[in-house]
Amino acid sequence: IDPLALSKMVKIVLNRNCLIICCRYCEYGRYFGAPKVRLLLGLFYLFLIKAIYPEVKTLRDIQCGVKILRRDVAKSIIKKMVLNDYAYDIDLVMRVSRYNVNVMNVPVEYRYNHESIFFRSDIFSKVLKMIISILRLRILTLVNKYW
Repeated sequence: IDPLALSKMVKIVLNRNCLIICCRYCEYGRYFGAPKVRLLLGLFYLFLIKAIYPEVKTLRDIQCGVKILRRDVAKSIIKKMVLNDYAYDIDLVMRVSRYNVNVMNVPVEYRYNHESIFFRSDIFSKVLKMIISILRLRILTLVNKYW
């Protein structure tokens, strides 16, 4: 990701109450070098998230590794987060939206890291854990044990 682009995003966050999630799938966003299985699993996960959480239907990407949020907002939200695994992204988005923080995607050019720990071990068990996590979070939100 271009450092100049990150600098511009930080300025936006400092001037507005928002969470910026970099987006590989937005118009003008690009995703280089990812294995096809990684790309397909990422798109499947996004589809699943949108089906379970209609609150995020306007977002095109929530799992890009780059998220920018004001420190004061992050400190107050992180303490209350439930998920601390690979599915923490949806927990973060749900929490900030509850605090009336605008969530926005910003297109980026993103180069896949082939050294990623996620894909060096059993990917399908990790995907299953992510699905269980997002379902658990949804159940907590529906029974009001989340907020």
